[in-house]
Amino acid sequence: GAGGTTGTYGSGNVNIAAGELNLARSGNWTFANNLSGAGALRHSGTGTQAGTLTLTGAAGYQGLTHLPNGGAVIFRRDTAPATAGFTGTGSVTIEPNGTDFSAPVVADFTFDNTISGFTLGNAGVAQDVTISSAIDIAGPIAIYAKDLAIDAALVAGNTSTIKLHATGNVRQTATITANALALFGTGTFNLSGSGTGNSVGTLAGGSTGTPLGSLTFTNAG
Repeated sequence: GAGGTTGTYGSGNVNIAAGELNLARSGNWTFANNLSGAGALRHSGTGTQAGTLTLTGAAGYQGLTHLPNGGAVIFRRDTAPATAGFTGTGSVTIEPNGTDFSAPVVADFTFDNTISGFTLGNAGVAQDVTISSAIDIAGPIAIYAKDLAIDAALVAGNTSTIKLHATGNVRQTATITANALALFGTGTFNLSGSGTGNSVGTLAGGSTGTPLGSLTFTNAG
């Protein structure tokens, strides 16, 4: 790659035993190799040409995922990635390749507060999701689940919106902070359990033809 828009890696599995694998190709492209090991992954590209990197193989590497030049990384597989977290200024999406994840998802990733957006799941997800590590970023957050447990803070900076989609029970033990909070699905939303209350500018719930199951909400102050 070396910052260009062409380049391939081959079709074999990749073990990042240490250090990092730097995918320096620009533009939008798909990397299908299975990844493993204790090392990190870097999606660099160049400047505004970082583009979107879609990972469709098993993302079993345990180091960080670096997005120093913006762009986006999409993990598109029915199992969640093993990466420790995300650095840089790009956006991150974790979604199933099919209609749903193959098992419940525990989001235990670290995030630089400069990450520009985070999406977990899509409209077909029926697995439970637990947020167990804080997500404090500079852009919007969207989460799709059956049951959703918010056990670590959700913070969407830069006047951004948090969107929670759920068909089951939603509970929280940590605060939600956002310019706007939008709730979707037929779930039971109990958003009053953080102790100190949430910090949300605008709250909206339900959509045309699909009201929420119920809503309990507490805002700070």
